[in-house]
Parts: sequence; C-alpha cells; structure tokens
Amino acid sequence: MPYEPTATLSGHTDSVRVLRFSPHGNYLASGGDDGLILVFSTDTWRMVAKIVNVSPVTALLWHSAFPKTIMCGFHSGAVVTICLDSGDRDVAGRKIWTDTFNGPIKCVTSHPFGKTFAIAHGGDVTLLDQTTISTWENLRKLPDPPEFSRNLPSPSVRATHFTRNDRIIVCYLDHGIVCWDLATLGVLWRIRPRTCNIGYSAISPDEKHLAVSNLFDGLDWYSITEHKLSHSVPCPINLQNNVPIPVRFGADGGIIIVGGSSGNARILDSMTAETMQTLSHDGDFIQALDYYTAEDVSTIATGVSELGTKTTVKIWKSVEEAVPQEFPPPGSREVETKHRSYLQVVIPILTVLLATVYHLSVTGSQVALQEKFGARLSAWRGGESGPEVA
Repeated sequence: MPYEPTATLSGHTDSVRVLRFSPHGNYLASGGDDGLILVFSTDTWRMVAKIVNVSPVTALLWHSAFPKTIMCGFHSGAVVTICLDSGDRDVAGRKIWTDTFNGPIKCVTSHPFGKTFAIAHGGDVTLLDQTTISTWENLRKLPDPPEFSRNLPSPSVRATHFTRNDRIIVCYLDHGIVCWDLATLGVLWRIRPRTCNIGYSAISPDEKHLAVSNLFDGLDWYSITEHKLSHSVPCPINLQNNVPIPVRFGADGGIIIVGGSSGNARILDSMTAETMQTLSHDGDFIQALDYYTAEDVSTIATGVSELGTKTTVKIWKSVEEAVPQEFPPPGSREVETKHRSYLQVVIPILTVLLATVYHLSVTGSQVALQEKFGARLSAWRGGESGPEVA
C-alpha cells in the first residue's frame, strides 16, 4: 500500500527529536531541540497546544490511562507529566508531576498491561509504579549491564521495550541487548550485537523480533525467541553526519519505517527487508518518526533536523491502489467456465422451445389424419363396395 504526503506541519525552530501519536490517533505531539512541544489535531492538522521549555525535548509518551496527558523527558534530566488544557493553544500545560534524574532522558516507556514505567537516563534505567496521576512509588533501578569485553565505556541506554511476560529489553550503545526480569531485576539473556554502537530499536507487535539501527552500515534484525541475529540490511548512511536512525514497526508487523541521514525515509518489508517505498525529504535528516493505523488508513509522521526555522514535520497517508480490470485471454479456464455457465442457461431454454414446436407439429398432424380418415370412413359407410385401400 503506497503512501502519499498529505500535510506539512511547521512551528519548530530547531531539529525535531521525537514524534508520538496519541493512543487513539487523535493527536500528534512533537518535541524538538528548541524546547517546544507542539500538539496537532490529526483531523485538521491544526496546532492545538504549544508548550515552551528551556531544555531540549528528548522523550515523549502519551499516557494510556489519562486522556490528553503526556510524559515528557528533557536533556536536563527532568521528567514532567503534563495535562493539556483546552482552549488557548499557547499553554504551559498543567504540570502534575516532575522529577529530575541523573543524565539526559533517553526514553520513557510503559508496560502494556500495567502501571509500571521505565525512564532511561544516561546509562541507567529507573522503574517506577504509578498509583495516581501524580504519585509514584517503588522506585528501583536496573543494575549495570554485563560487559562483553573489558575497557568498555560507561553504559549508555538507547532504548527500552517492555514485554507482556513482565520483562524489559534494554538496548545499550556499547553493551548490546539485555533482557531483564522485572520481578528479580536479574539478567535473563543477552545478545552481542553484530556491530558496535546501537542507534535506535523497535520491537515487533508479536514480540518475536527486534529491529536495531546501528551507527555503522544499516539495520539488524534480532530474534527475541532465539536470542541471536536473524539478518541485516544495509541503509544509506552519511558518514560525515552519522546520526542515530529511528525505526518503527507497522501495526501488524508487516512493514518497518526507517529514518535516515541521506535525505529519505524508507518503508521496508519486515520479512524480506526489501524497500517498498522511499519517502523523499529533499536531502534532509530524518531523526524522528511515528506510525498509526485505524480503519484501514495508516499515517506516518516524519520530522527533519538541522534546518533551523525551516524545520517541518511531514504527514504521509496510505492510499488504495487501483486494481485494473483484467480480461482473460481466449482459451483460458475462466473463459471456458463462463461459456459453460452460458450454455447451462441457454440449452434448457432451447430444449423447451424445441419440445413445444414438436408438440405443436405432432398435434397438427394428428388432427389432419383424423380429418382424412374420417372422410373416408363416412364414404365407405355410404357406398356399396368395401372400403378402398389407399
């Protein structure tokens, strides 16, 4: 299914770092290096909220339980939960909870079935449970990841992914991929990456695969069930401006959307890794993207970086391909089937017509014979000689 650009959103004055659709797809939030959080209505793509901050925005998460509520992470290490107020779009937002962590916030994620959240900051991951919209408890921190080799730099978290079986998968810049048990905080398994320096990652909807962008040559697919590399696909990388590339699975896991530093985003087949479509951005860096689908219509948002006041977010929507009507060639099975069906209708009709004609013909002959022999019988009865034999 191809995608076409349908809208271009403006408002940022510096690079877009994160894009997130709300749980029901009603809103799109964007965060940038300019400290702005912009919220757009997906019905009209009109800006409905603008939140100003002094620190670059590095993480966004729409709350699944509370409407119009966003958890925002900043380069300063602050995490703020903001409830958007209706009315004037130039709002500061109602800050209902805030805390400061050690190191820039890398990402904020939530458990799919519970109220547990993970905040990645610097090289650490802090877990916390939400009791109300503004209170948290049971803060605990994951241990340092095991090292594959000596003399590695300090851990740096790149992404976190909760799974339905109460585990959390953490991707580190240099320490590979580690799966932790949420109950014991122990290591369940780990994967040594094919290349060093993990960029971003995405987990498939069935939680069987992990797509990881690296800072070397492209994308790597890892099997979560087998804990090993599945395959790799090269992606164009600007070695002079080697930046982390965002990745995102589609809703059914059939596609994966990949950003890039070479001017284009791409849509890949998640099974074959073949490029299905290129989303052109005129040579700009794409370091933020998100995906949402509903009612057979899918939407992709891509944000550019390093353009200053010309920074924009592009919206792409899926379109149905026109299916050409095909006429079967002569002698094909389809033609034979159509002819057979035609004959099955025509033959009974002809049979009835012929039977009717035959009946009428026979009936007319019988009447003529009766008249002929009736006349002769009358003559025989009135004459002296015996009946003449014709």
